[in-house]
Amino acid sequence: MVFVADLTYPDYNMTSFTLVPPNTPIQKGWRIRNTGSCTWNSGYVLRYVNGNHPEADMGGAPTPIIGNVPPGSDYDIYVNLSHRPHPVYIRVSGR
Repeated sequence: MVFVADLTYPDYNMTSFTLVPPNTPIQKGWRIRNTGSCTWNSGYVLRYVNGNHPEADMGGAPTPIIGNVPPGSDYDIYVNLSHRPHPVYIRVSGR
């Protein structure tokens, strides 16, 4: 899998971050590419791996792929997140 583009809350190649006000629902979206040799299906998930702050997980849960994504294809995935009741700058990595 490789990152193709931010669809929401861009981080501008890790040079600038989006300030999210307290108690704001967040739907983070990425375009990712299947660079493997297997077709992704609902058995594949995007899972939180790390972020720029101990609270960067923001309550995110593994998000399954919907449909089938053949090798070489792009897929837009959106993750519903929540965060603590204070402002945060978000940077989230997935695998």
